[in-house]
Amino acid sequence: EKIPYPDIPITDPELVPYIAQLDRLSFHAHLESIVGEPLHEQIETAIEQYCWSSLGASSKEVSAAAGVNFYAAEFGGIAVLPGGNSRIAERVFERLAQSLPVQNLRSGSLVFDVSVGKDGVRVAYLEGSGAIRSILAKCVVMACPKFVAAKLINGLEPERLESIKQLTYRSYLVANVCIEGGYDDPFYDLYMLGKGTIEKGDTRTAANARGVTDVIIGNYAKADSNNTVLTLYRGLPYDGARAELYLPGSYKTYRAQFEEQITKEILPLLKIEKGRVKDIRLARWGHPLVVPKPGLISSKNIANIRKPFKDRVFFVEQDNWALPAFETSVTEALLWAPKIAARLA
Repeated sequence: EKIPYPDIPITDPELVPYIAQLDRLSFHAHLESIVGEPLHEQIETAIEQYCWSSLGASSKEVSAAAGVNFYAAEFGGIAVLPGGNSRIAERVFERLAQSLPVQNLRSGSLVFDVSVGKDGVRVAYLEGSGAIRSILAKCVVMACPKFVAAKLINGLEPERLESIKQLTYRSYLVANVCIEGGYDDPFYDLYMLGKGTIEKGDTRTAANARGVTDVIIGNYAKADSNNTVLTLYRGLPYDGARAELYLPGSYKTYRAQFEEQITKEILPLLKIEKGRVKDIRLARWGHPLVVPKPGLISSKNIANIRKPFKDRVFFVEQDNWALPAFETSVTEALLWAPKIAARLA
């Protein structure tokens, strides 16, 4: 019997009961129920580390609906753009620049208040120059995490605020290793399973002992014989990690850990001489990974956080469905775009 793919966001009503059933179990429990015994330690290691870097949590923390959605997709076709997802952001900017006056693109501005009134939505923001300004809009699209939206929008309904409180977010680190020269055996993603076992203890201890879990050829889609970029992912799949990143000296600490693993493990594995490394660029903030806990995707919380606010404020973000995927945002954008366009007409 063919097993359906748990497509999330849910666009097929017939899949709702199946996804709800999966959503009740953790990914780890679901897999063990299939094999009928504890997972082999190497398989468990692969699954666990995959969840750390992709979902920001242990396989025992994420729902089977989210886990199967993510992991099964790894065995299908993968679209890889030159420069990764940044190319999509560049293309969005190009399209906007073609259709809007240049003064309408205010990327150096920081919004601090969104208020809905009878005549529209008042958006207050701080310019890069330090000046405070506001714009009256017909409608607004909130393409930011819900924990940020909750602090910006005035008068949100109590049930929406309560649903937003149910969301947990995690962090991850990214390092781009700039290598001189090309690479003869390019690959998309290399999982760093080490000895195939997980350090004993809690998730925090195990994840910090492992460090980098994924190595990606950053210029895989457009190889360059002169330069190679290795993109390294290190998930921080535990509560409190964001606070750790703010500690004095955290950059120095994490950079030293990256450099040690790069030098002792990653470069020898790929047969790349240390002298070819020209730079290591470390970033501590990617998109915050919302954790798809068991029961969350099939709960009423999803409807509460997705619905437009007063028919003027729309929400388009990965956490609309508590699923930290680029595809989540794209699907939501395609769904809400006609409704937003109608509101602007």
